[in-house]
Amino acid sequence: MEALQAKLALIRTVESQLAEQGFQKLSQNHRVGRVTADEIFYNMKRNQALVLFVRSRISGEFENRLRELRQEGLSVAIAVLRSAIEEKLQQNCKKQNIGLLSVHPPKAEWLVSFPEEKPTPEVLRFKQTILRGKLNLLTEKMKKWPTQGPICPQHKIPSEPATFEDRIQMRGWKCKYGDFEIVHPFDAELSLFLNKFGPLKARAANVGGQIVLRLPKLATARYNVQEGLDYELDVSNLETMILGNQNLQIPRVANLSKSSN
Repeated sequence: MEALQAKLALIRTVESQLAEQGFQKLSQNHRVGRVTADEIFYNMKRNQALVLFVRSRISGEFENRLRELRQEGLSVAIAVLRSAIEEKLQQNCKKQNIGLLSVHPPKAEWLVSFPEEKPTPEVLRFKQTILRGKLNLLTEKMKKWPTQGPICPQHKIPSEPATFEDRIQMRGWKCKYGDFEIVHPFDAELSLFLNKFGPLKARAANVGGQIVLRLPKLATARYNVQEGLDYELDVSNLETMILGNQNLQIPRVANLSKSSN
């Protein structure tokens, strides 16, 4: 029982330390290249991943696993009780570009800072999966997006619908008398996704002798595309085809959960 409590205290200390740096533990395992990682922490603001293991001792087999993860390009670190850290372990971590966190509950400190990840194809695919998953989750949560603007804490009045310009147009709320403003969470995360990975793409497929365009879920969520509805195609321009010139619109902030057709 004492050993279990000590391990839990170790884990809480590590997670608290990383939370202060903006990292939160992912709730599921993820495949990165040839390796499955189950202890991934992710910093959404910095779009940075860290695979961190909490261990009381380090075996040769475990060191091989760390090297495999580094070869795939991920940042890797280990957290070890301060009393169990030897000079050889610290030197090996520096040599192999592996972070080392010395833990003495309720405090922890980096003896060897974790290295920057390598932008390998495996790491980029992994990040796309993470951000896409968060966006898909937001599409469900945004059904509860408020139908009335939140109250400005300074002027005590409801804020008004507004559009913000970034890489894309983003919905939100803004106080007409002050600086208070809130950006739609889905649009903000979509803008981050596009900045990191480029434009969304639709794939053409042959289904029953007809060419069908498969739209990404992120696009259908943003424009509230619904199965079974007809959408107009504007083919007046020789270089650009516009989908839904009349019927396809971004739902207004005040009516997010309903089709705006």
